Amino acid sequence: MVAEPVAALMSIRQPYTDLILDGTKKVELRRVPMKRDITHVIIYESGGTGRVVGYFEVSHVIEDAPATIWRRFRGVTGLKKAEFDDYYSGRDVAVAIGVKRAVRLKTPRSLADFQIDRPPQSFMYLCASYLRDLS
Repeated sequence: MVAEPVAALMSIRQPYTDLILDGTKKVELRRVPMKRDITHVIIYESGGTGRVVGYFEVSHVIEDAPATIWRRFRGVTGLKKAEFDDYYSGRDVAVAIGVKRAVRLKTPRSLADFQIDRPPQSFMYLCASYLRDLS
């Protein structure tokens, strides 16, 4: 039996949501490794609209030392080196989630539209079938 694809609803702050959806930011950085394979990220914009503003297909998820992730992806993180270092201060592992194709919703959606009460602090797993509701 093939498992259903899994999406992650991620809280991402402005201006990074725009950078992802405009195609400038090609990796979303996380401090906590994903326990499940994901095919898509649904973007909840925190510190901005407070709504689901889009989604992206995941090209890869790479876990490595922060210095290695910086060397590999520094030009597409949307961060300056000092910001990156602050974000990963005291961490041994950095996670880079590759953005394959990003889609901005014409109309941002409320979490209540998906029967979700509150935004995730970092992320939460969802069935990829939630993507059908975004089309």
